[in-house]
Amino acid sequence: MDKNSATSGVLQTQNRFEFGIGSISLFALLVMVFIMGLVKIYSFDLGFHLKSAEWMLHNKKFIYTDAFSYGSDGHANYDMQWLYQLLVFFLYKMGQPVLVIVNALLITFSIALTWFRFSKYSTTVPAYIKACLFALMALFFVQPLTFEIRPHVFSWIYLNLIMLVLESYKKGKYKSIFFLPVIMLFWVNTHSLSILGLVTIGIYNVGLYFENKQIEKRLLLFSGFALGAFLINPYFVDGLLFPFKQFGLISGNGLTKSYIGEFHSPFSIKEIEALGKYYFTNPLLLIHLSAIIVIVCLLRSIIQKKYTDTLLMAAYLFILNLGIKNYGYYLMVCLPLTTRYITNWLELRLIAKQKIKTSSSQKKKKQPGKYAYNSKF
Repeated sequence: MDKNSATSGVLQTQNRFEFGIGSISLFALLVMVFIMGLVKIYSFDLGFHLKSAEWMLHNKKFIYTDAFSYGSDGHANYDMQWLYQLLVFFLYKMGQPVLVIVNALLITFSIALTWFRFSKYSTTVPAYIKACLFALMALFFVQPLTFEIRPHVFSWIYLNLIMLVLESYKKGKYKSIFFLPVIMLFWVNTHSLSILGLVTIGIYNVGLYFENKQIEKRLLLFSGFALGAFLINPYFVDGLLFPFKQFGLISGNGLTKSYIGEFHSPFSIKEIEALGKYYFTNPLLLIHLSAIIVIVCLLRSIIQKKYTDTLLMAAYLFILNLGIKNYGYYLMVCLPLTTRYITNWLELRLIAKQKIKTSSSQKKKKQPGKYAYNSKF
């Protein structure tokens, strides 16, 4: 066996080993997320969703007035999650285990989408290091996530898809923008928080304007189409305005926000004081640590003049501050972004180290040997 073939064999073995480490890390992460999703049904909202679907199927029309809440009979009801309710109803009819498994698969798919988005980021850092770093960051970010059976699970997927389209557009894949209105059409009929899709699209319009010093006309056009798609719901304009009414309820200091735990800010001092010494073993600590990482990456994005990333991280930190129930949206946006900035920092360190190594080797070559001939002798 010659020297070249032996070297080639060693490299192939090393590549397989590195690929294996990265693949195993990602696979273990997704398996862990799926297993975490296999929990008993504990959602108090599930009964409401099932009853709403049953009512729609029985009456063969959408819900326009509240017929389920005591004291609210006859009041306007904007059931923006009607599509989700019908799907959950059919899954529930197939058996509760089916509903739990599908919910766990959907959450796992959301995390897989965050990896797919991150993997599109080109870097000189070896692929296996990228995969291991992402798995480590995801392991950290996923711990506070709730695995409740709620329409938020679909919203996480839609948000990932919106981000994927916009990130592809930013990289020059302009045809991807055609998917924006389609995604928004499904999202608006699945969950009222579909307004976050429009918020994200708006952030990209503003961020790219500051980065490129010009308006992205094609993006602006399809943003208008996405807004038009938002109006295709059973409530038309009222369906568009309803999320703003929701925002008014949860952003103030009213009774709704005070008495519903998921509407409390995770950054409230009262929450930390209430936990006492148990704060250090509570997922709230991980949320605060993740927020510190996001803020550091946000500052780096300002230095690098990547204003779209700056606005995204700032916006979703604010959304998280509005209520701990929004943690999933914060995760889907910030996990790939923060991992990307950490990878970028690692890449710069490797490049600097390589330059020092190259410079050092060049200096050694220029220096004469111990017994070099001295022309002046």
